[in-house]
Amino acid sequence: MSSGSILQVIWGNTYLRSLVLFAIALIASKIIVIVLHAITKKLASHTKSNFDDILFKKTKTPLYFLILFFSIRAILASMGIDNTLMLRLAELTNAVIIVNIAYVIYVAVGAAIDTWGVEWASRTESSLDDEILPLLRKTSNVIIILFALIFVLSE
Repeated sequence: MSSGSILQVIWGNTYLRSLVLFAIALIASKIIVIVLHAITKKLASHTKSNFDDILFKKTKTPLYFLILFFSIRAILASMGIDNTLMLRLAELTNAVIIVNIAYVIYVAVGAAIDTWGVEWASRTESSLDDEILPLLRKTSNVIIILFALIFVLSE
């Protein structure tokens, strides 16, 4: 069997094609995250704040899953199968994407409050800002989680 006929068999079978595309998506997601991490690490080393260091460190894995699940959603759409299982899988991938995006926002807001809020609080004499920062962080966390939950349930 020649390589051309093997490719025809793979591309002719929807499930084999999807499996090959999934394997490619796994590898491509990992490569993209490694390259982005190297670039962002170099950029973050030029800043004085540790906000970007915290953000890049905590979002490396969610970024991998975000890229991977976008790929899975595209693969499911390309399969063209119109049944309940595929619809549920598409809804599940959408929910995972939403949760990943919410997590990245959650980390970004938390890192911003921890970095700049603490810096701001240390420059003031009042203890009120030291008490407001945890309240602000908890409130923002609740709002982000509620929005993510609303988006997931509306899918």
